[in-house]
Amino acid sequence: MTQLQDLITYVRERTLMQDNFAVTDATLTTMINGALGELYGLLVTRYEDYFIDTVMCALSQNQQEIPAPANLMKIRAVDYNTSFDAPENLWYSINQFQLSERNQYNNPMTTITQPWGKVCLAWRLKEGSITISPASQSQGVYRVWFVPTFQKLVNLTDEVPANMDQQGWLELAIAISCIRVMNAMKMDSTAFLEEKMELRQRIISEAKNRQAAGGKRIANVRYNNADMMLPTGGWYDT
Repeated sequence: MTQLQDLITYVRERTLMQDNFAVTDATLTTMINGALGELYGLLVTRYEDYFIDTVMCALSQNQQEIPAPANLMKIRAVDYNTSFDAPENLWYSINQFQLSERNQYNNPMTTITQPWGKVCLAWRLKEGSITISPASQSQGVYRVWFVPTFQKLVNLTDEVPANMDQQGWLELAIAISCIRVMNAMKMDSTAFLEEKMELRQRIISEAKNRQAAGGKRIANVRYNNADMMLPTGGWYDT
């Protein structure tokens, strides 16, 4: 696995700065982390789930706010279950609600018709929390699938995540770092800029079909009462 020290050494070699420390290792570390963050963002924004994590949280009756993970970058999905002890196959997918729908199910019928009223559950991301609606049906356990933010390399022995350290993809982060070094030294970075563009296009082409076993199907996000009678594995079958 590639370590931070390897990246610092490689950037110095590529920019012919092995014995020139006008750009310090600390500055190089900042540049490299920024470049790795750009590569990470390219992978998680455009294509497959190269990086994904989960967190679970329980809400009591009439509670609505789930604290967003501190390292949240993007939410991928939210599931609901009645309790931590409930069987694994009783997790249900819930969808986002539009802001105009925030009060749509705040009426006594959602309580009277339990558990069918649970079909109304939905979520929406806010600044530091995930709001569950309606509050009258929120009691239970939630599993949040999310893409975490890039974790910067700090120690010289810190390793680059495995999903970034393959197929020569790290060369993009190297090229970006070299551009920043050359710019800091007031030197011509044209060659590295051209390399960056070529590498970026190659990664875009290679990363998009990580799951090459077949095309993706269209998710059913429309709900009707008949869905509850089918073995779909979720209220919205997403």
